[in-house]
Amino acid sequence: MPTKYKIGGDDGTTTWLIWRGQESTAVATGWEVKFEVDDQGNVSGSNKNEGCGIKKHYTGTLINGEINVEVNWDDGAKAKYTGTIQGDKAVIDCEILAVGTTFGCVGDKSRCEGKVKVK
Repeated sequence: MPTKYKIGGDDGTTTWLIWRGQESTAVATGWEVKFEVDDQGNVSGSNKNEGCGIKKHYTGTLINGEINVEVNWDDGAKAKYTGTIQGDKAVIDCEILAVGTTFGCVGDKSRCEGKVKVK
């Protein structure tokens, strides 16, 4: 039976390190990730961030607390999430691979953080 994860939401933050190709310290709230992990560590699932109408879809792995996931938005945006889940805290680095209608530039980077809930 897969294990369900919810990260962030009300407490989720995205701190942009590079936004539209420029250094940044801008912080956005409402970052959220929902996915399932099977017995082999394969990640699948989808959700929308708080206040956002565009759905994200996840594929990748979560093994020994290390997450390595590709994210595809319905508008064509793509990102790579890499980071750690330790206890009830996730710290995930995000790099934008394609912009769709929602992001600044390919190569923009952020650090996303939030509390982890497991079912």
